[in-house]
Amino acid sequence: MAGVGHLNVGCRLNSCETEWLAAREARRLGIGIVEDLEAADVIVLGTCCVTARSQSKSRKAARRLLTGTGARIILTGCAARLFPGDYPEDPRLTREFCPEEPLSTPCGAFRSRGQLKIQDGCSNSCAYCAVPLARGPSRSFDRDEILQRADSLAEAGFREVVLTGVDIASYGADRYGSSYGLAELLRDLLEPPRFRVRLGSLEPMRLGDGFLSGLALRGVCRHLHLSFQSASTRVLSLMGRACTAEDVVRLSMEARRAFPGCILGGDLITGFPGERDEDFAETMRLLDPDHGLMDYAHVFPFSPRPGTRAGAASGKRCPGSPSKERADALRAASKARRTRYARSQAGEELEVLVESRRIGGRLVGLSDNYVTVRVPAGSKPGELVRMRPSPGDILTGVSEEELL
Repeated sequence: MAGVGHLNVGCRLNSCETEWLAAREARRLGIGIVEDLEAADVIVLGTCCVTARSQSKSRKAARRLLTGTGARIILTGCAARLFPGDYPEDPRLTREFCPEEPLSTPCGAFRSRGQLKIQDGCSNSCAYCAVPLARGPSRSFDRDEILQRADSLAEAGFREVVLTGVDIASYGADRYGSSYGLAELLRDLLEPPRFRVRLGSLEPMRLGDGFLSGLALRGVCRHLHLSFQSASTRVLSLMGRACTAEDVVRLSMEARRAFPGCILGGDLITGFPGERDEDFAETMRLLDPDHGLMDYAHVFPFSPRPGTRAGAASGKRCPGSPSKERADALRAASKARRTRYARSQAGEELEVLVESRRIGGRLVGLSDNYVTVRVPAGSKPGELVRMRPSPGDILTGVSEEELL
């Protein structure tokens, strides 16, 4: 047999699960992992249903793999759980999901980082989101098991570990109450210091006063991604989000104080049912060229999801709701802010994880504050280097997919 391949449609958590299942299948069969899907005997496909577009991409990917390869296909991820009817009945196609335990895998296309799943599910009840329908309520994994997984990543030589889950800010609440949460887990992961830790997306509803400051430990990357979704209190209320525009401002300012020099990004939805021009303008101000609170955004036009409250109410949108035009405007503003931030880091001292990729004959790496730079000659993939990049060392225009 040739090997096991994997393909992911969706988030970093999906990527972690897809690669973990592929590695387990490879061990079970006594074969390796292959990059060329056409040469694979088994392919694990991570599916997504956060938007109608990702659901469609997942469905098309499964059919393309069935017709274009001779491989056995294993479906995993949210769409495979929630929309099993999307996929054809075929003896080569099965479904399999990860066990309720911490998972650790390599992360990203350049494999210098490890990813560690610490939690699954979500207990929020946002009107637009199908993820709780697919994954259930928030569930924290055992601290000792997480630390064992972290030890294995350190022993494998990873110098950065990315914490992932659906709602990692809620870590510990269901298992340990108020005695042990994300901040306490970070302290345990970073003692003794073996790697730096990059946080996955954080839900603002969980972030009370001082929460972000409690995460600002030595070894935690200066990179925060907050799932704001909107900066309009009115739209946040329609979304069922237990936060306000004032919370968006408060958390942005706390992030800047707690993590000096940090890059602050987040998720934004536009075109939500009932969103007005003035609501959109409030969100757009987050990415104002000179005074915006965010440095980049992952932007999503509203996508009605079956089984959600907003999905049922999507017919209430104003006719001709310009969600695509608004999304394009937000993405353009995000690109400009991201480029501006990256260029501002020229001459600053950065801690950079060297990747295996080369651009212009030189290796590149990712800084703790999420900037891609050319690294000094003699650097080796997988090591951390401290440097002050010149303007020519700063690379802009790197896609978010490349950085997953």
